[in-house]
Amino acid sequence: MVRRWDPFLLSRARIRRVKRIPKATAVLVRQSLTEEVLVIEHPLDEGGSMLQLPAGTVESNEEPEVAVLRELTEETGVVGELRALAGVLDEEYAGEARRRWIYLMDAPEGLPDEWPFTCDCGASIRCFWLPFETATLVESQRAWIDLARSAVR
Repeated sequence: MVRRWDPFLLSRARIRRVKRIPKATAVLVRQSLTEEVLVIEHPLDEGGSMLQLPAGTVESNEEPEVAVLRELTEETGVVGELRALAGVLDEEYAGEARRRWIYLMDAPEGLPDEWPFTCDCGASIRCFWLPFETATLVESQRAWIDLARSAVR
């Protein structure tokens, strides 16, 4: 039997063999007049800032649902409650292959509308709330919030 070379099958086989760095993202939601999502305004080395969700690397021997709770606390000081896994995305960023778990989380009662925090990277950040349905983030994170939005609809 002669096998024909199929570039689609070859590319799928390569994708499966890629070691992906595990990442976890928190989509922390609170109910105000409407649903709101917690965002971080993080300074950039080159000046300015970007809006992003709390996220980070899943450490070795750590489950993604544990990592997301840890990352949320390290980056914002907040202890959230897991609501649901919104989904898992395979992505490429800065030359790295990543697998990202995105979790919907419920905010504890009594959080302020805005607060300063020093995250685990040492940067002084600002944490605040945006409307969940219309929040705009840095380009690389838009798919994350879109996935979270689709999980609650």
